Amino acid sequence: MVFFLAPLLCGLAVGLILGLTGGGGAILAVPLLVHVLGFRVKQAVAISLGIVAISSLYGALAQRRGGQVRWGTGIAIGCGGILGIPFGACLGRGISERMTLLLFAGLMTFIGTRMIFSRRGPRAPRWLRCPDSSAEGFIAVQCGVRLLGIGVFTGTLSRLFGVGGGFLIVPALIAVAGLGVAEAMATSLVAILIISSSGLVSQAGTLLSIPLTVPSIFLAGSLVGVHWGVRFKGRIAPRLLQIIFGLLVLIVAGAVIVKNI
Repeated sequence: MVFFLAPLLCGLAVGLILGLTGGGGAILAVPLLVHVLGFRVKQAVAISLGIVAISSLYGALAQRRGGQVRWGTGIAIGCGGILGIPFGACLGRGISERMTLLLFAGLMTFIGTRMIFSRRGPRAPRWLRCPDSSAEGFIAVQCGVRLLGIGVFTGTLSRLFGVGGGFLIVPALIAVAGLGVAEAMATSLVAILIISSSGLVSQAGTLLSIPLTVPSIFLAGSLVGVHWGVRFKGRIAPRLLQIIFGLLVLIVAGAVIVKNI
């Protein structure tokens, strides 16, 4: 019974966070897979990518009827994220792991504070913002280029800091695309799906060498968690949702700082 319960509860926690906030899946999944379920780090990364990709797809499809998912915007950010990953890898070679994590914590502290204390969330400079025209599946070329560029920047930071991109993508969608917090969280899942799937391709060999019983139970729990996270999110006021996201980001930043100082 315990064999099934542990991965199920771990998956449920990951799915709830992912469905509720549109981010945090990978940053929570990897430690749980390593420290609770006993996988090696490389195995945990591969399993996490697969689970987050499938769960993000489910979460995005679950919200398609409400009009919250801006598919074109999410695809543009996701494709840019893939392009940015090699840049992050190059930058990471010249910075120590401890310094990298502390820089990540500083960035998360800034984002979390902005999300909590600014009613409109983070705002990009006027020249970088673009009106969101993707509600009907269309993005102006100029806006698409900006979103692709933000995706490259997000992917670079995501690879540099070694975390999933959701915590970076949601604020970027609010700041640049002008989305509301609920729409940004839903659209973030599309970008996460693309970036995670890209990473999964490079980890396919590792994933195929792992017995899939425990990961399958983890995935089942994650899908249930995403389902309920999406439902809970629909009942929470946007301002409160923004504060919850900001608090979660600050908790992650605090944990990183405590661990590395």
